[in-house]
Amino acid sequence: MSESSNAYKLLTRVAQRMRLAAVGRSFYLAFLILCSAFAVTLLVVRLSGLTPGLLAPALGTWLALAAVPVLAILFAVILHRKPTLPDAARLVDQSTGAKDLYLTLSLIDTSAGEYQPLVLRSAEARSVNVAPDRVVPFTWQKRFWHAVWLPGLIAVGVWFVPQLDPFGKVAKANLI
Repeated sequence: MSESSNAYKLLTRVAQRMRLAAVGRSFYLAFLILCSAFAVTLLVVRLSGLTPGLLAPALGTWLALAAVPVLAILFAVILHRKPTLPDAARLVDQSTGAKDLYLTLSLIDTSAGEYQPLVLRSAEARSVNVAPDRVVPFTWQKRFWHAVWLPGLIAVGVWFVPQLDPFGKVAKANLI
């Protein structure tokens, strides 16, 4: 398959959109998990007083909270599932109703047969009417609010959850 063909360009654009969507999903999941872990740690530290040095100073708490999205981006980029050209072809086939036309096209270099020019012509003709943003739409609006209210709630917790000292550890640490 030629890299200059419209069908190949369509498949590569769909694969790029699939990869961006996979990174976005991984970021969302990692961000929510890390925010939840941060919230639990903050509550344990503030309400128990067992580890007064951890998350006790205000600047350290805000820096730790700022590290959450950075770590989520790092995890998302490293751990997302990378789509292949056949994955993109399956998605294009599914969205356009083509019965494995693009999948056959993506695997045509490894196949033998005299049908290759027919598949290429048919895929080229159909690829003109296919938009990658219709094949892989980005649906971020529903998830966006979860990624806003949860860190907002944690920021409120950083401000308003008091440092309790039921075991006297914080007073002892301040004396030292």
